[in-house]
Parts: sequence; structure tokens; C-alpha cells
Amino acid sequence: MNNSKQSTRDASQSTDKPKKYYNLEPYNAAEAAAKAAARKKDIHERLQLEKAQEEAERMRKEYEKMRKKAAEEKRRAEKLEKVKK
Repeated sequence: MNNSKQSTRDASQSTDKPKKYYNLEPYNAAEAAAKAAARKKDIHERLQLEKAQEEAERMRKEYEKMRKKAAEEKRRAEKLEKVKK
């Protein structure tokens, strides 16, 4: 009984083993630093773009709110004029 469990465990482990990939190229510190700097710059640019988009969306919503408020004030003023006449 134990042998059957052991054999199934061994079979599943042999298929589930991850393949190992090694970087066989020599380590180049300057190249690694350049890649890290490019990655950092890309992340920074992406964050700046997201911030700019959020700011634009916030300003658009604020402008829309002000426009609706001005339109409502205009309707109230017209309504009051009609009542006064």
C-alpha cells in the first residue's frame, strides 16, 4: 500500500519539477546598471502619466460640476424673472 502512494508521489514530482534556466553570458555591471536605470525611468514616466491623467480627470469632473451649477443658477434666475413679470 505504501509503495503505491510512494510511486504516485514520485511520478507527480518528476513532472512538476521546474526547468532551470541559467544566464550563461558573463555579468556586465554597466549593462545591468543601464537596464536598471531604463526600467526606473520607464516606471517614473508611467507614474507621471498616470498622475497627469488622474489630474485631468479630476479637473474635468470639477469643470463639469461647475458648469452644471452655473446652468442651474441660470435656470433659477430665469424662473425668478418669469415670476416677477
